[in-house]
Amino acid sequence: MLLLQTTLVANVHAQGDETDAAGSQQTSPQSCEGTQHLNAESSYNSFTSINYPNAYTNNLFCTWSIHSVDEGHVIEVSIEDLNYQLCCDFLVFFDGPSQYYEQIPVDPETGSYIFSKSSDMFIMFVTDGSGTSQGFRLKYRSMLKSNKPLPIYEDPLANNSTVACASGLYLTVDPNSYTYISSPNYANNYGNGLSCTWFIKTGYTGYGIEIQINDLRIGPNDDTLYIHEGWNNYPIRLTQDFLVYGKIHDNTGETKIRFVSDAATSDTGFLLLVKAVPKLPACAAGESLDIGSGSATLTTPNYPHTYYSNEICMWTIHCQNGYKIKLAVEDLDLNEDNVYIYDGAGENYPLLAGFGGNAFQSPLYSTGDYMFIKFFSWSKNPGTGFKFQFSAIENQTNGAS
Repeated sequence: MLLLQTTLVANVHAQGDETDAAGSQQTSPQSCEGTQHLNAESSYNSFTSINYPNAYTNNLFCTWSIHSVDEGHVIEVSIEDLNYQLCCDFLVFFDGPSQYYEQIPVDPETGSYIFSKSSDMFIMFVTDGSGTSQGFRLKYRSMLKSNKPLPIYEDPLANNSTVACASGLYLTVDPNSYTYISSPNYANNYGNGLSCTWFIKTGYTGYGIEIQINDLRIGPNDDTLYIHEGWNNYPIRLTQDFLVYGKIHDNTGETKIRFVSDAATSDTGFLLLVKAVPKLPACAAGESLDIGSGSATLTTPNYPHTYYSNEICMWTIHCQNGYKIKLAVEDLDLNEDNVYIYDGAGENYPLLAGFGGNAFQSPLYSTGDYMFIKFFSWSKNPGTGFKFQFSAIENQTNGAS
């Protein structure tokens, strides 16, 4: 699947119009000069990459924002033609009016329809300088949300998922191929009142486990996917509000995945791809850092050298009861990537700040004895990362150090 999330500020096509053979309105841009805003109606309209059907140009950052004019409708995009460099260029779809929303997974080689869950879709096309191709032609329309067909994915473990909910499923993964793990009945409704557990290990010395999040569509309220780095360690929690796709690395070589659903609303579930990979410099899937009443330093993996792309790193910072946490930024170089700081023990707590590139505010203070750090690396040009200094200060000081 094409799973690239980027925070590039895109420059995009100015538009020209023509009508295709089917009678729909086609937008044929010739340059990238700001985001092109399109209104979706019940009948199809279309747009193309620059110069289509001739070759597009190098070093493009092009974006389209599609909005449904009908209340209660979603966006359908149909891939009519697609020919671009899969090695180096990227076509990305987001479920919202900008690139800061959830990315929609799509296989550029086999997928033909892409659906939003909201009334907006944002599309980004990024090319490098290594070569060009013909590009693409996409059709789009607005459709009733209740008529949106469910996505269909191949799921080799679909028949085993129900067994896993009964007693747990033990899996051994190797470096040569991915093992698929999904919710029961994926990509149909997984049902209510579930408690499913997978115990995963690798027998390869010097290897950890890579969990690639390819799809995550779970119900609101208490439906949660837990990923434990080590079978008995504290997990990270992935909920409906987890708006990223990417990879999590577990260097322990023993991962526990647990999925629970409540008695209310459910959805089409999740799809994970898991395999053994060489251990990386620590990028925790839920590491805890207890600073007591003292201080500690936290850096990105491989700091001060370049961090790795396609990583999701999370840390829970805890201090002694009666204290709060002061975060001081000593270094920050993230290029197009982002780090988020939350006032509590997870991402369901209030957001204190989000940093990208070289811009930051410092210091930051928690209101209690927990702070949560979440770092995403999606860009093709990672930086050297960050260096944070955490200090415990008495809570009655109200922010004074």
